[in-house]
Amino acid sequence: MTELRHRVKLLLIAGFCAIGLVGGAAQAADLAPVAPLPALAYFSWTGCYAGGNAGGLWAYRQWSDQIPGDPLFGTDFGRYTQGGVLGGLQGGCNYQIGGWVVGLQADYDWASGDAHNTPPVVFSPFALTDAARLKSLASVTGRFGHAWDHFLGYIKAGGA
Repeated sequence: MTELRHRVKLLLIAGFCAIGLVGGAAQAADLAPVAPLPALAYFSWTGCYAGGNAGGLWAYRQWSDQIPGDPLFGTDFGRYTQGGVLGGLQGGCNYQIGGWVVGLQADYDWASGDAHNTPPVVFSPFALTDAARLKSLASVTGRFGHAWDHFLGYIKAGGA
């Protein structure tokens, strides 16, 4: 490790000396100041972020008897769609190592989605109604990907 550091230092010193010699000679020959080269901007995905969102939701529901041993086991009691609105917050952090990016994100959404279903009278002699209400959604996910300047391709997995 020490030998590697020593070699890096020698290469840096030699490089600076070469730049000084070449840069000075060009200036003296032209007798005009040389404009410095523009610095190359390097985009980094490292950092944290927070934000909000708003949108709509749509869910498909299907009811069936799932009680083992029940004479109606597996019977379809109906299906319906559920719709509504949602809004929430999300935040996360990314860390870039070379071209590779790792990150973690969490989000929470408040939702307003209600739906009802009345099974056929044959299966529900008491005219019972099934109801579903979606109040919130949340997830925590990890990200692993590769960056090409402002483009990031990644895979994401987690729990919701």
